[in-house]
Amino acid sequence: MLGFPDQARLSSTAAFRCAAELDQANLTAHVHNFAGAGLAELVGDVPAVRAHADSMIELADQHSLGYWRVNGQILRGWVMAQEGATEAGIGLMVSNVGDRAALNVGWYQARYLCMLAETYAQANRAEPGLAVIREAMALAARNDEHMWEAELDRVEGMLREVKGAPATEIEAWFARAVQKARAQSAKSLELRAAISLARLWTEQGRGTAARDLLEPVYGWFTEGFDTAGLKEAKALLDKLK
Repeated sequence: MLGFPDQARLSSTAAFRCAAELDQANLTAHVHNFAGAGLAELVGDVPAVRAHADSMIELADQHSLGYWRVNGQILRGWVMAQEGATEAGIGLMVSNVGDRAALNVGWYQARYLCMLAETYAQANRAEPGLAVIREAMALAARNDEHMWEAELDRVEGMLREVKGAPATEIEAWFARAVQKARAQSAKSLELRAAISLARLWTEQGRGTAARDLLEPVYGWFTEGFDTAGLKEAKALLDKLK
């Protein structure tokens, strides 16, 4: 999230090495969730998310780890939606995100709700997505949780765009996402928000403003150029030259 994907991958490798040495099912599932699937989702590696989700579910079934099974099913649903089985994937996500008894951990639930809301946006389903994003924002506010604020605002903007809201309203959400990510030094999330805002401005014929926004954010990065976000930013900047 701070903008160092390659360093995050090194930490992930070390976490898996530690988990293998300790050989404890709950810890291994934890590592698959956060050092594996969580990182893979942020860098846009869908096949890796699937592999980690499958490993979590297998461990959960072997050792009766209900919490990790729910996490794995949410991630499996997200993968299905990314790979084209949109409705089935959303259905799997919804049924497991709603399993409050199994999850019962608010701090990461906001992230899952954000992923679900973005999947609704990708499926051009604004109303259920907006309901989910409101739930996520309320949960984050109740827990005084700020980790995913920028992403929640960005996805809100996406959903309002799908709904056909005025451009000024959509722009305000994307700009708020950029500002919040920047304030937290969350460069990877700032890049996501900047891409969304730059795309909006490009569609409005404001190519120079889009380039002036995105170019310095992209130029800050020194690693991770194989990740989905940086590839997307580079492609957009190439069009704006």
